[in-house]
Amino acid sequence: MNRKSKFKYCLFYICIFMFMQGCTMGTEDDLDSNEEKFTLSDFTEVEIGMTYDDVVKLMGKPTGSAGSGLVWQTYDLEDGSYIRLFFGNEERLVSMGIVDTKGRIFELRKH
Repeated sequence: MNRKSKFKYCLFYICIFMFMQGCTMGTEDDLDSNEEKFTLSDFTEVEIGMTYDDVVKLMGKPTGSAGSGLVWQTYDLEDGSYIRLFFGNEERLVSMGIVDTKGRIFELRKH
């Protein structure tokens, strides 16, 4: 790999890093939040394709949100990790994952 290619790759990764730094957790002011702590088993009835309103009826309002541009609704778990839900077109759930206490993301369900 030549020097110019290395520079492009380095610049690309710097841009990705800067973008990720801009993705911040929401605050309680962003959402009329739920202060309840959940367990992973509480989410067994949440299914891909459900509307945002259906999930809120089942689980209550999210405890927060994360991201900028693409916003994930979050529910805090008792162990310090959290469930993140992404609602796409027509406010339907398209992705559900868990973020552990080390920030690792594990997809649970995806459309």
